[in-house]
Amino acid sequence: MKLKNGLNLIMNKLLLILILTLSFQTLTKADDISDFEIEGMSIGDSLLKYVEKIYIDKKKYFYPNSKKFGVLNIRQENNKLVDFKTFDTVQFNFIDSDLNYKIHTLRGKILYKKGIDMRKCTNKKSEIVKELEQLFNIKKRNDTKTNHRRDESGKSKVISTFLFFTTGGRASIQCYNWSKDMKFFDNLSVSINTEEFSNWLDNVAFK
Repeated sequence: MKLKNGLNLIMNKLLLILILTLSFQTLTKADDISDFEIEGMSIGDSLLKYVEKIYIDKKKYFYPNSKKFGVLNIRQENNKLVDFKTFDTVQFNFIDSDLNYKIHTLRGKILYKKGIDMRKCTNKKSEIVKELEQLFNIKKRNDTKTNHRRDESGKSKVISTFLFFTTGGRASIQCYNWSKDMKFFDNLSVSINTEEFSNWLDNVAFK
């Protein structure tokens, strides 16, 4: 009887420790951008975990002014590589000379048909921003509405929220509303970038 009571006491203590641990994890915000997952993938992962090298090298492309970072897009439609649950397409960026293909950017897109009420996108965007602000330590937040630089007519709009993490890197949550003359889908884009890629994108890729 004493042994049984002793075991019950130990089990109760272990249960209390487990509850306290889970509560602490819930209340503590994440710092590292590698804790941010898109379709189960994280910044810092090797792209080779998900896609074969021969496919990457065949399908990758580059930004206009520099080939430092390669780009790979994978569409959910007819995709036999990765099983996406939320997004229609995911974009990866990696240093082209890196033989391990370390992921520096994950960008998921939910595609919309042209002419859809963009409030559907902006409402979903607001939900995602709120959730990320609750989960991560955010250093700064910027909200913008701009014309897209690829549309010289100025009719294509981008509504963006940029979240800057305390330990470096940033998340971008954006609604793209393309003009009828542009051959792109309207979309909700959620991306996470390392600080190295963000600096390169802002200062090198298009200049």
